[in-house]
Amino acid sequence: MPFRRPRRGRISPIRRKQGVSVAETSVEKITAAANGLLMMSETDAPFTPFAWDAATPFSPEALTNGQPIQTISLEQFLGNATTMQDWHGEAEKATVSQFQQLVEVLKAELTDIQVYRVGEINIDAYILGKDSAGNLIGLKTQLVET
Repeated sequence: MPFRRPRRGRISPIRRKQGVSVAETSVEKITAAANGLLMMSETDAPFTPFAWDAATPFSPEALTNGQPIQTISLEQFLGNATTMQDWHGEAEKATVSQFQQLVEVLKAELTDIQVYRVGEINIDAYILGKDSAGNLIGLKTQLVET
């Protein structure tokens, strides 16, 4: 799966050096868990994997390009998607289950997980955490909220 670069070029693909890196294994597990899921909003957007360029110090403001930013927890961001409702049919229950599995994989593979919502109407959302080697990796998606 290709990796997307943000507007400022701070997110980069993870390259193989010798064998499989910890970050690559974590990205692969997270990518597999997010496969087929769409972030529901006024648009339904897929999740794409990314890795922060380790040569560039991270700060949430580096994601913004001057846009407003909001930092929230993973639970706040995916709370509705991971909560079963009485009215859910089989398809909705399967989607909720897959979102619950995604959260489990994110928590197993990453520490210090934060979600950064960048923008006001067209929002870029970054789920970002550290893998066991200290690399900043995660998922990016988009939301539209009018």
